[in-house]
Amino acid sequence: MKTNSSWLRNMMVFIGIIITLIIGWGAVVFQIHDGIKADAQQKLDRARERIDIAINHASQVANSFKGNYPFNCTEITLQALRQLIVNAPDVRSINLARNNEIYCASHYGPVKEKIDSSQYINGKLILLNGNRTTPYRSILVYRNEDKAFSVLVGIDGYHIYNVLSLLSDDKYPIYFRVGNKWMGLDGIVHDKPFQTSKNVLSSSSWIYNFNVFMIQPPLVSWSNLIEYAWGTLILFSFTCIISFFIAWRLIRSSSSPESAIRAALIDKQFIPYMQPIVDAKTFRIVGAEVLSRWKHPVDGLIPPDSFIPLAEKTGLIINITSDILILLAEFINSYKNLIGRDFLCCVNVSASHFQSEKFLHSVERFISATSEASIVLVLELTERELIEDNQRSAVISSSLSKAGVVFAIDDYGTGNANLAYLKQFSAKILKIDKLFTAEANSEHFSSEIVDNIISLSERLSISTVAEGIETEEQALYFRKSGVTWLQGYYFSRPMPLADFGERILSYAMLPLPLATTAKK
Repeated sequence: MKTNSSWLRNMMVFIGIIITLIIGWGAVVFQIHDGIKADAQQKLDRARERIDIAINHASQVANSFKGNYPFNCTEITLQALRQLIVNAPDVRSINLARNNEIYCASHYGPVKEKIDSSQYINGKLILLNGNRTTPYRSILVYRNEDKAFSVLVGIDGYHIYNVLSLLSDDKYPIYFRVGNKWMGLDGIVHDKPFQTSKNVLSSSSWIYNFNVFMIQPPLVSWSNLIEYAWGTLILFSFTCIISFFIAWRLIRSSSSPESAIRAALIDKQFIPYMQPIVDAKTFRIVGAEVLSRWKHPVDGLIPPDSFIPLAEKTGLIINITSDILILLAEFINSYKNLIGRDFLCCVNVSASHFQSEKFLHSVERFISATSEASIVLVLELTERELIEDNQRSAVISSSLSKAGVVFAIDDYGTGNANLAYLKQFSAKILKIDKLFTAEANSEHFSSEIVDNIISLSERLSISTVAEGIETEEQALYFRKSGVTWLQGYYFSRPMPLADFGERILSYAMLPLPLATTAKK
């Protein structure tokens, strides 16, 4: 009886594992299928959006004639048509028609050629295998009718082909359809309706009457799995339930570091922290360095070193900085009557910022939003990546300077923060790295470097900030050494905006309590 009970228990466990594995594997298969379907739909939507844009260009060209149609096909008219073709992306030809008869063609000049407007889908679009200019090259014609006149704008079928080719894969090509006519990767326009017994995915334009479609990729079958993944099936069958659920969670999860940052941007989890900058002579707050912090709902505050390098590498640092500037602008406007004149707002930037017009626009919006406050926006050039001295960075840095931005070299003397930056960005502030400030009052080598940096700054009329001040002795030393401002844990750790606002309200720009003993 005991043996039978043990056998029954083991059998139930075995059956439970088998059922769990079957259910789990089936769920994985459907998950893969859903992912394939979602990817396919995303490609279709992207293809439709790109073709929408091309037709929008044609529509803009056609609408430019509204109420001002040339009555005759003169040389001036032809020059105007051809200039429009040159200026408009994707446009190959422009024909003018009156009473459904073309009287002026951009390629041929004065002509008389009847058109059948009923052939155009909703009177707007027709897909052709070619025209007189390129009879073996497809063309999509957009027609815009205004009373007796109409404008026919030809979109090069090669553009449609490029869109389809770019977003298709070998097994599942994307097709373009207008009415019953359709075109595939062969570039040929087919008159007969597309026929298939398989399911079709599509994306239709809600602006223009066309769609793009593809045959839906099939659900992964057991026969395919056995044929191509029998080893995986055997290995999977011998894994335990815990391993299965871990794998299942990994498959379902999309928690890569980059996607986690993207999700955090959507949820507005990046917030600014402020670390005061004080006058070296009076120890009064004259500004703050704005530091990005990731306030994760589960993990709490994530240190910047854990996400800033990846954000810079992926370009997501631009979005993070934009969000930080928006929150900073709201804070500045709330305390604009309490902060001192020319209050320094120091924001860290990297090489990718100087390749982004989006960042430039974010800065311009910040300056406009805080125009009533007496602040100076300082962009601190970090040392992690070299900012190349190319045309784009030169244009963006010049635009930032014209907008009133001041550049500072952060961690001067380390990494890429060097003399070249002084010239390239006309920097007005040097921040002395804590690598040197930590031992400047006790170690000869660091002291000499600091003295040289301060001497160079004085000759170039550049202000200096001593970072990493953690003791009273360091504060007094750098006060005597002639630096302009001080920053470090001796005065304050970085703090949330609300705490920094309370500091301003409490002391109204008086010397910080931690520094009062240093005034002796």
